Amino acid sequence: MSEADILSLDGRSKGKLALPGIFNEEVRPELVMRAVIAENTRKLQPQGHYQLAGMQTTAAYYGKMSSYRSGRHMGVAIRPREKLAHGAQGKVRIIPSARTGKRAHPHMVEKHLIEEINRKEYQKALASAISATVITRDGKPNPIVVSNEIESIGKTKEMLKVFNSLGLKDELTGSLCFLS
Repeated sequence: MSEADILSLDGRSKGKLALPGIFNEEVRPELVMRAVIAENTRKLQPQGHYQLAGMQTTAAYYGKMSSYRSGRHMGVAIRPREKLAHGAQGKVRIIPSARTGKRAHPHMVEKHLIEEINRKEYQKALASAISATVITRDGKPNPIVVSNEIESIGKTKEMLKVFNSLGLKDELTGSLCFLS
């Protein structure tokens, strides 16, 4: 089992702390990414459409020969798909390519959105992510452990001074632009 130094607010060592075995876990980025994707897909909601969308309209084909015609002089999309009495043409709006018609390929509510991950696999990914946060020096894990005095800090300016004294300025410059 490895040990880590307990650092004071000014960056000096105050003692040693035995690290748990989770910090010696193998880092597997592909497993961590799979767990992250599984967590992010839980936020997705199923998309669907109204069953009668595009159908509740009075749109119908009216032409010069609307009654008693044989279907000549019409395009395939305009030709209705239902037969009515007396040779009249049916409704055009049920054809997806017709104007104000129904949607051709609507969203399916039954679509599988949530990515599942096994419990043991998730626990392994969590342990791998925790061990990836540790800075390794000389092949040994070396996490930064700070004494309980850090809980008494109340201002951001004081916290930035502590980060500078712990040697974390390079890790924070990308996310905090106001470090001086």
